[in-house]
Amino acid sequence: MLDVKNLVKTFHLDGDSTSENDRKALKNVSLTIHDHDFIAVIGGNGSGKTTLLNIIAGSVKPDEGSLVLDGEDITKKPEWKRARFISRVFQDPLVGSIGDMTLEENLSLAARRGKSHGLRWYIGGEERKSYLAMLRPLGLNLENRLNQRMKSFSGGERQSITLLMASFGHPKLMLLDEHTAALDPKTAAKVMSLTATLVRENDVPTLMITHNMKDAIKYGNRLIMMKEGEIVYEAEGEKKAHLKIEDLIGLFEEVPE
Repeated sequence: MLDVKNLVKTFHLDGDSTSENDRKALKNVSLTIHDHDFIAVIGGNGSGKTTLLNIIAGSVKPDEGSLVLDGEDITKKPEWKRARFISRVFQDPLVGSIGDMTLEENLSLAARRGKSHGLRWYIGGEERKSYLAMLRPLGLNLENRLNQRMKSFSGGERQSITLLMASFGHPKLMLLDEHTAALDPKTAAKVMSLTATLVRENDVPTLMITHNMKDAIKYGNRLIMMKEGEIVYEAEGEKKAHLKIEDLIGLFEEVPE
């Protein structure tokens, strides 16, 4: 469980803390992500969605507030240490893998995340079999392309692989940063279906930023709307299940500035 408490973040656009152009990205944001939550986060540009994810991941430091994960205060823990137990999938399919390495080598690196290993490592027969078993259900014929370099895969294939790797090692939290936004609609739908399967099968708490309101309603058990650096609406369970796209559009218009 992650407890996000009273996060405040202001970006000083002119490098001057007194500038009138300062942007208050987060205004006292609090959120609890429970062990079995799959939360969709929606909101317009500048609403604070990405800043929230960046602070949780550790790539941005909050001005105020705290992050407590499974009882441990990680507020000051650097990003590289959080990466051992917080996985992240970015919007750009090229970010989550190493293009000049093979599929098998990328999988092996992900499997060893947070573990000690030297500059070289051995991929044994049993390990290779486990990769084949993971890849077959994707239906992309990836199990026959283990020695193919990642840069030769399509965006959808690469994002699917990145998602699979993000689920390795039983992470305590998975962050999805508009991970289907760069894909065509058909491919995005496949990746979202895979996302739901991996979240369910690995039972990993997940926070997903999306601009796709249909996906925000369809996937996950909770939905959060952000605006002007604040959480302005939440829905879960039956309330979320009965939401329609026009409801969310109406909420965007009704929430006061």
